[in-house]
Amino acid sequence: MAREDDVWRLPSRLNALSTGKLLQTFLYETPVSCDWFFDLREVTEIDQAGLDCLLAVRNRVVGSGFALFFLNTPCQFSRIIRVLERDQVYSGLSPSNA
Repeated sequence: MAREDDVWRLPSRLNALSTGKLLQTFLYETPVSCDWFFDLREVTEIDQAGLDCLLAVRNRVVGSGFALFFLNTPCQFSRIIRVLERDQVYSGLSPSNA
């Protein structure tokens, strides 16, 4: 996982083996002071633990008054990522009022 210009590039696998470090970084070590951007370009696998991780991070960011945006989403994950993005809009947060 690398960070460049406020964009976090996620690892290729978001699964039970990789989410522990992600959760530690995004839930406990990194303060939320702006919108977050996740680049999913390299992601090839997302299991239930990966979805739970993304949901937990999204809830933390939205709960802090900011938005989580997903960039370069592979087509096989586009539907579930759209649901995560749509839910934060329905929660009252959208790019126009963020």
